[in-house]
Amino acid sequence: MRGTFSGLETAAKWALLLATYVALDWATFTPQLAPLGITPWNPSIGLAVAAVIAGGLSFAPLLVLAPLATDIFVRDLPFPLWVTGIEALLTGVGYWIGLIVLLRPETKFGRALHSLRDLLLLGVMAAASAAVVAVGYTLVLWWMGYLPGEAMGDSIFRYWVGDVIGLTIVTPFLLLMAFRRDFPGLSAEIVLQLSAILAAVLIVMGLAGGQMLQFSYVLLLPVVWVAVRHGFEGATAALLVLQVCVMSVLHMRGADQSQIPMLQGVLLMLAVSGLAIGRLTSERAQHDRRLRLQQDAIARAARLGSMGEFAASLAHELNQPLTAAGNYARATVSALRGPTPRLDDARTAAEQLIVQVDRSAQVIRRLRELIRVGRMETEPHSVKRLLNESLDLMRPELATMPVAIELLIPPGLPHVNIDLIQIEQVVTNLVRNAVEATVEADTASPTIALSARLTADGFVEISVADNGPGFPLSHAMDKKMAFETTKPDGLGVGLPLCRTIVEAHGGTLRVETRPDGATVQFTLPIVRTTRL
Repeated sequence: MRGTFSGLETAAKWALLLATYVALDWATFTPQLAPLGITPWNPSIGLAVAAVIAGGLSFAPLLVLAPLATDIFVRDLPFPLWVTGIEALLTGVGYWIGLIVLLRPETKFGRALHSLRDLLLLGVMAAASAAVVAVGYTLVLWWMGYLPGEAMGDSIFRYWVGDVIGLTIVTPFLLLMAFRRDFPGLSAEIVLQLSAILAAVLIVMGLAGGQMLQFSYVLLLPVVWVAVRHGFEGATAALLVLQVCVMSVLHMRGADQSQIPMLQGVLLMLAVSGLAIGRLTSERAQHDRRLRLQQDAIARAARLGSMGEFAASLAHELNQPLTAAGNYARATVSALRGPTPRLDDARTAAEQLIVQVDRSAQVIRRLRELIRVGRMETEPHSVKRLLNESLDLMRPELATMPVAIELLIPPGLPHVNIDLIQIEQVVTNLVRNAVEATVEADTASPTIALSARLTADGFVEISVADNGPGFPLSHAMDKKMAFETTKPDGLGVGLPLCRTIVEAHGGTLRVETRPDGATVQFTLPIVRTTRL
């Protein structure tokens, strides 16, 4: 029964992808501009390539079946069926080879496009595969007599640019939708930026003749604005909106054939520039977060590095006022004892007792100041972004550890109101502790499960569970988690600091030892007006 359900689910995905591909091709196909099936832009191929990258090479046949379906249902078979089949097969094989190279483990391509390197790898694959397909497609048309030899160069360029535009704009957007979904929410600024994109399109597309090229830079301005403000995610969304607006205006008013190559070049330039600016902006923000995280860690390490020296002097500093306080307490009792109490002596001794108690409290406050987390800057953040960025910060050290990380985030979780850097410190510390525990215990197939869920009392609970040796019983039962460590070189301040940070946010942290490992869970308050 389970296999039958899985088969039906796979068939439904295939049907949805095919239907979407055909619908996109129908919406963007302009017969008067493409009598040979060569359109100014091809978002459909961007959808197919994204489906293969996200779903695996098992979806590669889509690269052949989808173009064949569009020629049958959208273009009414402009060529004999066997010629159309050759073209579809050529398209599928060209992109399939490129995707095989891209998705090889040795390539280390990140499907969620977390770095500029991942974006460059995708761009190189798109440009190379589109070039192979464009040349092959044009040669087939020329060989069959449908295309004169003098038009081959223009045909190859138009086909190549059309596919690259679709791959450059649609594929990154869909990959972010599949793996991250951390796009900026609707706000007054977003509405203003969308209006700026529409206004720029109307200005440029409304100009006649050769002036379109002279004013094409206007299209870049709102894209740069969005990319700088919202990073890579915002840039991909802005480019998609821009492409839809340009296509819509072109469908409504038409365009001279001579202007199409120029317009294609402008859109390709916009796509490359916008994605590069957005990716660099996101990486700059990520580096800033890492720098702040490292600076905070260094500052705490400097304070904690003096813990041994402080602890040595702490006993001495507390011993003196507590001893004096004991003496003054005994003096007070002595002055009040007997038939004739010496009230003045008792009052003096009691006042001195208070002084010594206050001095002891001041010493304790110094200890709290030593490990306190500092000022918080809370903002709404998505749980998915929090956990993904926390794992990104640990990616270099996790790459050297034989540990599997499972990330379980249900859809629709509310945003949480947090200081992102501080909670990232909590997550990275808990994950690092779990990794070290499983590795040091030589756990077979060490696994860390990082998950989140919405609780009934209006909090998001984040859990870090491992299959290591677990906490010592005394540690697991210690609700306050005093300074204690199971590591030979540990200071025993990791969990207390995590608890301090979580409680400063209004949440709670607790540990649990299971027969098959350990779990640390903490809660964060939600922002009720914002959702993923």
